[in-house]
Amino acid sequence: MPLFGPPNVKKLAAKHDLKGLIKALGYQKDSGVRRAAAFDLGKLGDARAVEPLIGALRDVSSGVRDGAVLALEAIGDARVVEPLIDALGDHDATVQKRAAKALVSLRWQPTSAAQGMVWYLADALNREPWDAVLRLAASDVSEFAAIIAGPSIHASFAAVKALGEIQGTAATDALVESGLRHPDKYLREAAIDALGAIGDDRAVRPLIGMLDDSDGRVWCAAIGALGAIGDPIAATPVAKMFWKLSSGNLPQGVLGTLSVIVCSLLKMGDAGIDALSEAAADTDLFWDILEVGQGASVDLEPLRSSLRSQFAIRRSTQRDRLTNLYDRATWKVETPYFGDEARAVGTLMFLGDFTQLTRLLELRADYMRLIRNQDTSEGGTTYSQMYGSFCHAVDDIEREARSEA
Repeated sequence: MPLFGPPNVKKLAAKHDLKGLIKALGYQKDSGVRRAAAFDLGKLGDARAVEPLIGALRDVSSGVRDGAVLALEAIGDARVVEPLIDALGDHDATVQKRAAKALVSLRWQPTSAAQGMVWYLADALNREPWDAVLRLAASDVSEFAAIIAGPSIHASFAAVKALGEIQGTAATDALVESGLRHPDKYLREAAIDALGAIGDDRAVRPLIGMLDDSDGRVWCAAIGALGAIGDPIAATPVAKMFWKLSSGNLPQGVLGTLSVIVCSLLKMGDAGIDALSEAAADTDLFWDILEVGQGASVDLEPLRSSLRSQFAIRRSTQRDRLTNLYDRATWKVETPYFGDEARAVGTLMFLGDFTQLTRLLELRADYMRLIRNQDTSEGGTTYSQMYGSFCHAVDDIEREARSEA
């Protein structure tokens, strides 16, 4: 049995034994003893413990380092600030966060972008570090451009976010120079979103250039950002992306791209409307553009007027299409195509053209007879469900026609 056991930290603290607690802080056989000693030194609040506690910030145990941070915060001596700044870079996340909170309580303010970013990343949920980052970004954008291009991807994302919030021409330039050229595709996407939020038309041409990016998420984000800025010079380049989609070059995972294109063009004034109408002249895109346009949260009347002109030019083609649909309804086919029919009805309703209403009602009646005669064991249930969407569309156009009569 050893003659001497570990220091009794509770007794030392009860006696306010500063020297005993400092000695216990260096007890190498038990990290629990060292951690308890650090906590109690903080409770004593004696400035003579500052240097030993600073030394404890290099302890191999994260628990001891955490206790040392708390103790230094409690003592609050001017000497504790620099060691706490260094602790922001601790490899243990708990120690980092504890150091960040300690600096908040000590009312410390960073003097460089690098300091502010490390502080924020150590405790991203705390508002004070982020406010400091924004203040530093507003005073010197160049430092944040360097951070975007730096080795820490987390710091790069935070810098992009900060520049997007402070806005201004300097922030635009930094995002264009450092963000759009970044090798990480997700950071390029974030930089594009920030430029869209800023809305500076000086970013339009660089964003048009991003339409050629190799990653679909990136060029889809560029389309959205160009729509947010709304400069009509982007209408033609954005409309060209329709053909990128129709040629089958849409990468997997990029959903709703057609909707992004349509909604962006709708925000570009007459130039966007003209580009949409021209694209709608393509048979494959005509239905899609109308469908997406009706779901957009923008004024659709300019698009409606423009597409009415397109529809008038192609009216004979559309009439032939409806005639073919009517004829097909008299056949007993194994695979129905009600999706196309419902689309045709929706198009006529959107354009306010009720000249084919009688034929559509006849078509609905023929479909009903077809379903009644179909053997449900051959897929009649699915057939009936698909028929339902078509009937609803015809009902809608009939109600609107009666309201205009």
